[in-house]
Amino acid sequence: MGSLSLGKHRGLSLTETELEELRAQVLQLVAELEETRELAGQHEDDSLELQGLLEDERLASAQQAEVFTKQIQQLQGELRNLREEISLLEREKECELKEIERELHLAHAEIKNLRQAADDSATEHESDIASLQEDLGRMQSELDELERVRNEYELEITSLRAEMEMKTSDSSNSYTPSDYSELQEELQQLRERYHFLNEEYRVLQESNSSLSGQLADLESERTRRATEKWLESQTLRSLMSTECQTVEMDFLEPHPETHLLRQQLLGAEEQICDMQSKCKELSCELQELHLHRQTSEEEQRRLQRELKCAQNEVLRCQTSQHAAQNEELKNRLCALQHKYDVSQDEQTELLKEQLQLQAELRQLKVSKPICTESQSEKELRCRLHRLQLQYENLSCEKDHLLDVQQQLREDLRYQEAEVQRLRDIEGYFQESNEKNAEMQSQLQEMKQRYENSQEELERRKHMYDRLEQDFLLCQHELVQLRTTQSIPEDKRECANKCDALLSRLTELQEKYKASQKEMGQLQMEQCELLEDQRRLQEEQGQLQEELHRLTFPIPKSGLLQKSFELLTKLQDLYELQLLYQSMQEEQKQLIHNQERVLNEQLELHKELHVFKDSHFQEVLENPEGSKSLKSSKCVQDKVKLVLELEVGTESKGQDGGTPDREEGRCSRAPLSTAPRREG
Repeated sequence: MGSLSLGKHRGLSLTETELEELRAQVLQLVAELEETRELAGQHEDDSLELQGLLEDERLASAQQAEVFTKQIQQLQGELRNLREEISLLEREKECELKEIERELHLAHAEIKNLRQAADDSATEHESDIASLQEDLGRMQSELDELERVRNEYELEITSLRAEMEMKTSDSSNSYTPSDYSELQEELQQLRERYHFLNEEYRVLQESNSSLSGQLADLESERTRRATEKWLESQTLRSLMSTECQTVEMDFLEPHPETHLLRQQLLGAEEQICDMQSKCKELSCELQELHLHRQTSEEEQRRLQRELKCAQNEVLRCQTSQHAAQNEELKNRLCALQHKYDVSQDEQTELLKEQLQLQAELRQLKVSKPICTESQSEKELRCRLHRLQLQYENLSCEKDHLLDVQQQLREDLRYQEAEVQRLRDIEGYFQESNEKNAEMQSQLQEMKQRYENSQEELERRKHMYDRLEQDFLLCQHELVQLRTTQSIPEDKRECANKCDALLSRLTELQEKYKASQKEMGQLQMEQCELLEDQRRLQEEQGQLQEELHRLTFPIPKSGLLQKSFELLTKLQDLYELQLLYQSMQEEQKQLIHNQERVLNEQLELHKELHVFKDSHFQEVLENPEGSKSLKSSKCVQDKVKLVLELEVGTESKGQDGGTPDREEGRCSRAPLSTAPRREG
């Protein structure tokens, strides 16, 4: 009985020591529970701070969205201005094209008139040369006839002299004085006739030489004029780029060069056909532009209501400049037409005077005596010399008119090149408008995605708060269990489940740590992208202002290069926005991964709660001596590991919140709710 009582006393003493140890462990667990409660308070403060940071980030994102919308509206306004100004330029250039076409028709008519005048003058010169050649042939025939008559008279004189000598030698005494007197009279008559014929022969030779000189002068002048007109036609053909026809040399004598001239005339006609086809193509392009203008009239009207004042000012400046240019061209054309008419009148007068002089020359040759005939020839030569000088002056004036016409054609080509350049600029502006529309749609999509990401962050925050509440509830239940009951012996199942929970918690911690690092990197890259986007938008605004300043009111030669630079900058901005969009997608994916990690953490907390409800209660109801010490120590170690993991997770969460602060540019101090929580 004594041994039994001693054994019972020892069993009771052992249970009391174990109870003391259990009480100490319970107190330690209570202290750990207080620490976990403080950590939970700190976590709640951190969650509030994160909520504030998220709110600041949301405000900053809203401000950035407002800034983006303002910039987009500004770009749209500038785009409207550019479209309106392009439409104004297109209308003005259409008016200029019509005016230039009218001037081109006038120039073609003037060229036709010049060709007709040249043909008329050539025919007149040919007729004059033919008449002079006829006169020369007639004079030559008369001269030959006089030469023949002279030879006959000389033969008669020699025969008469021979007869007289024979008569004088044979019968010198047979003649009476009357016969001698008759013979002397006949001899005197023959001598007078001989002198008269010699004088007429000399006069005819002089007239023949003068007419041959005039014919040579006319032929040289005709060849010179023909060569000059041919050279002028060649230069006009090269300068007008197959717009005008060559001046033909039809007034030349039949020569092998006439075939070449006919071929050149056929080539000029083919070039005229090509120019007509090109004009038809240009008219088709103008019709297409008119159709395009009719389709965009509604948008232009709406834009005209918004920017009416600026359009009136630009239109006034541009119309004043183009009106001055058109007035100057009209004045120059009128002056050229007047000079050409005056030269034509002078040429006709000279031709009339030449015909009159030729008629007078013929009359003087027929009617007047020899001395007066020579004097009239001198007067006619003087008048012909004066006429030649006047004709040379007229040819110089004609050359001057051709130079002025060439200059006007160069101005016309410059205007056509300017119109083509403006069409190219319009095409580039249309491409830039399309790219701006695409950029606007992409910015809207980015804004929508950003709002969706903000909603997901709010939902994640709500889930995090709920998990914190569940965790605090589990800790409170654990404290109640430890304070109300003694800690029983643990089982292998509990240890295995705790090990599994710890392994899953470590995996979740590593995943959360990696996601926080990636989130920080993405937020830093997002900040850099936002800075680059802001800088590029500022550069785009400066380039558009410079483009507006260089384009209007007078386009310059460097506008095309500036527009190319603007397009390259817009392309860079578009690529940057695509990069920003890709970063937003990566951030969205990371947020999804973080949400999945939080869901797994929530499931683990639920499993831990179920494990506490099921297995800890069973352990408390079935204590087993010394095994409970080891199991309680194991549980204590597991709980410490869980708390350390939670503390590390919270510290990583605080470290991961710093990029959010940097991105949001939060200037307020951290929330000081931890002391209030502890109180």
